[in-house]
Parts: sequence; structure tokens; C-alpha cells
Amino acid sequence: MNILPHKSWHVYNKKNIEKVRKDEAKAKTEQEAKDKRALVADSEVRLKLLRQRASTNQVDQEGQVGPVRLFAEAEKEAMGNEEVKADEKTEKDRMNKQITMYLEAKDEEAPWYSKKGHTKYTDDHLSKPYLKSKHDKDRQKRHKRPPITLHHDDPLEVIKSHLDKDEKKKDRHHSHHRKHKKSDTSTSKPPSIEELRALRKQREDAERLRTRSVIYGDTHHQHQDPRQQRYNSQYNRTETDQAHQSKKQRQHYS
Repeated sequence: MNILPHKSWHVYNKKNIEKVRKDEAKAKTEQEAKDKRALVADSEVRLKLLRQRASTNQVDQEGQVGPVRLFAEAEKEAMGNEEVKADEKTEKDRMNKQITMYLEAKDEEAPWYSKKGHTKYTDDHLSKPYLKSKHDKDRQKRHKRPPITLHHDDPLEVIKSHLDKDEKKKDRHHSHHRKHKKSDTSTSKPPSIEELRALRKQREDAERLRTRSVIYGDTHHQHQDPRQQRYNSQYNRTETDQAHQSKKQRQHYS
């Protein structure tokens, strides 16, 4: 490991370090000279352009008649900027007009908020003439007086008034009864599951008895009312009926 620093190709060799320093200094000097030449060339070009512009301005000033305008170039640039701004404004207005064109078109019917004395809760059907006529009718009905009868003590008029009252009372009673009946029918509850099962069981028992009567020829049992039977309230009514039927068959064949 101690031999490496003495090698000629070693990076940290003294000769190599010195060579790198010289190369860096030479490159720096060359770069400075290059930048200096570029700066000189740029300055010469600018000076040439300024001389040309000064010569053209002098020729224009000699040719024109009138006051000398020292800021002619600045004024020209300002005028150019104003024209550009005017063009940009015109283009912007045109685009805005295309976007908001529907707002400029006049509607056939003005909206409700632009109408005088009209709100969004106002109904068109309830206009002022309609309301006026309705108020007049209500006022007439309210101030309408019953007809004056000339015969206050006439017994026929008294009897007629009593009969009219009775008829009105009967009509109210009948209408109330119909409404009550309708409400009862509408509020009646549907049959429960237990009731449906009981009805189904009754139908099945009746069908079973009818089938048995057809098979065994027992017509008396078919037309007999179940409530008149002996064991109508018995729990095992079907089994008892079957036992009676088998007993009758044995007696018939014996």
C-alpha cells in the first residue's frame, strides 16, 4: 500500500497534482480571453446599430418641416401599443358578445319578478277581477237576508217550516249513516291467519264428507246439518264419523 503514492498514474501523485493545477489555470485564461472577445464584438455591433439609427434620424429631421421631435421613436412605440390594445379589446368584446348573446334577445314574456305587483307566490288564476267578483259574491251571500213573510202567525207556514226542518234533519241523518257505514267497511280488518285456517279446515271437512257420501252412498249424512249431529262439538269428530261409517258397513254386509 505504501508503494501506490510513488506510481506515475496515481491520482494524488505530486506531479499529477501540479499538472492538474496548470491545466485548470490554462483553461481559465482561455475562457477569460474568449469572453472578452465576445464582449468586444457585442459592443461593436451595438455601437454600429446606434450609429446607423442616429444617421437615419438625422436624415429624417433634415427632410421634414416643422418642430423637432426628440421622442419620435417612443411615440411610435406607444401608438403601436395602443393599436394592439384596441385590437385585443375588440376581439374580447366580440367573444363576450357571442357568449352572452342570449341575454340580449328580448323574451316574449317578461319574467314574474319584473312584473309590478306580482310575486312568485301569486297565482295567475287568482287575478284581481276574479278576486273582486269572488269578494262581491261572498259579500252578497253574507248580507243576503231571508225573505220577509207577510203571515207570521199563519199555521200553514208554521207547519211547512217544521216539515222542512224534519226533512233536512232526516237527510243529514241518512248522509251521516252512509258515511259511518262507509267508514266501517273501509276500516274493517282483513281476516286473520287463524280464521283463514279454520275456514279452510271446514271446507276440507265438508269436501271429505261429500266424497265419502258419494263413495258409500250415505245421502242422509250429506244433507244433514253438522250442527244437528251428535258429536258436532267433539274434538275427534272426523275419526268418530269414520268409525260410524265402518260400523254401518259391517252391519250392511253381515
